[in-house]
Order: sequence, then C-alpha cells, then structure tokens
Amino acid sequence: AAREYGLAMQQQHVTKEYLAIVFGWPEWETTRVNAPIVRQGTVKPSRIYLKQMIDPTGAEAVTMFEVDRRFERDGRKFALVKARPVTGRTHQIRVHLASLGHAIVGDKIYGPDENCYLEFIETGWTEKLARVLLLDRQALHATRLQINAEREWASPLPDDLRGFLGRTL
Repeated sequence: AAREYGLAMQQQHVTKEYLAIVFGWPEWETTRVNAPIVRQGTVKPSRIYLKQMIDPTGAEAVTMFEVDRRFERDGRKFALVKARPVTGRTHQIRVHLASLGHAIVGDKIYGPDENCYLEFIETGWTEKLARVLLLDRQALHATRLQINAEREWASPLPDDLRGFLGRTL
C-alpha cells in the first residue's frame, strides 16, 4: 500500500481537497498560487524552526483555491475556501493562503502574528491567544482524498469548524 501510494504521489495521481476558514474576504473567486516554498531558517534567521516561506530557492509548490462562501461573524469578515494542492510541500496551503493576505483562523505560525506560536509553546492556550486566533487549532480540514481515480475517501467538516461557520452552512 505504501509503495502504491508513493508511486501515485510521484505521478500526481493523488487528489486532495481541504476546507479552510480564513480571515477576510478574498477579492478572487478562484486563484492559482505557484510559489516555491523553503524552510525559512535556510534563507534568513527564524525563531521558529519549522516555519516555511515563499522563496525562489524553494521547492515547487502549487495550490488551487476557490472561495466556497463569505460570511461575517461578530462584525468580522471570513471566508470558507477550498484548497487543492497540486504539490505536497510542508505547510503549503497555510503559506500560500497567508501570502494572499488570508491567513487561516487559528494558525499560530502563519496567522496574525508568529509570536502566538512562541507564546503558546511557553504558556499553552490563553484568553489572549483566543482573542487573536479565535480557535485553538487551525481551521483547516482535509475533506477528500482520491488515489488513482479508483479509491476515494471523504470526511465532513468537524463540529468545531461547523460551529464557527454557524448558519452559513
């Protein structure tokens, strides 16, 4: 099974679809991000070892995005976005969305302030982090996986993310 899956990945016969709740309303309905990604610490100082960034020296990374719906919550704008990564780089969807100005709700590294991650490591989840990030985890969920057009799995949005969406479902 591992060999089959690995070969399917190499041949780009694996289709993945994610849903992300992001800050703000994208100006686009669909967009394609083709921006290489590298671990930030390899090109400049980084306080977070695993943080990735867009850089021409990075590995190819391509993601397709589509706005599913826009909504407001407590006077703030959010969008539910479908993400279809063409390549499979570490943190690819998170990095690409943040580069578009629409970080994922709850993202401690690529969200409003990377210091949220460092603070979380030191203190755990706090009311201060809740006010900034709104969720204690990334609002990113793998909804569909298809291999070789023969096998397909689907997973509905979990209750906490459905609750964040509220009546917009």
